[in-house]
Amino acid sequence: KFGVFFALCLIFGVILGFWSGYESPNNAIDGEPCEIVHDSGIKMTLTDSFIETNIASYDFAYGCDDVAVFGVEEKFDLVEGFGDYSLKEYGELVIKNTELDSKLQKEDGLMFFEYEFYNEQDAINYSYLVAVYKTTDSFWCVSYAVSDDQYEMYKPMFLEWAKSVQFVVLLQKNPLSSL
Repeated sequence: KFGVFFALCLIFGVILGFWSGYESPNNAIDGEPCEIVHDSGIKMTLTDSFIETNIASYDFAYGCDDVAVFGVEEKFDLVEGFGDYSLKEYGELVIKNTELDSKLQKEDGLMFFEYEFYNEQDAINYSYLVAVYKTTDSFWCVSYAVSDDQYEMYKPMFLEWAKSVQFVVLLQKNPLSSL
């Protein structure tokens, strides 16, 4: 009887040990919708699977195990007359200047383009959906990236997230208020 009891305890212990040490993947699709407001003034809905990260040359970046979302702002004062460009002209200029094999698309009021990039270091082909926006003082490109084998599954979510993007004015904390 003791041998059977010991064997059952051992099996139960191994199973419990496995589950306590198991970390499930933190995939975007498994998370719950979550509103994110970044210091740059961008507000959007992603999922709670994302954590903020840094990517050089980008104003904000969020990632999880399978998806990355990042954005860059280009102020109108970079080039004289830049603010006079339409959103369509800006999107086409981005595609031309980055030499992408892509075409600007419009769906439900959202302007975006898609492209693929092979990352030699990771040996993975990534697919991107890049939404473009125009605010009162700048243009924005917000990119959604995933490995190409998951792109078709994520594209509807990317479009939904891109449609949720808003630009907000964040109130700066008055440094004198803490005195």
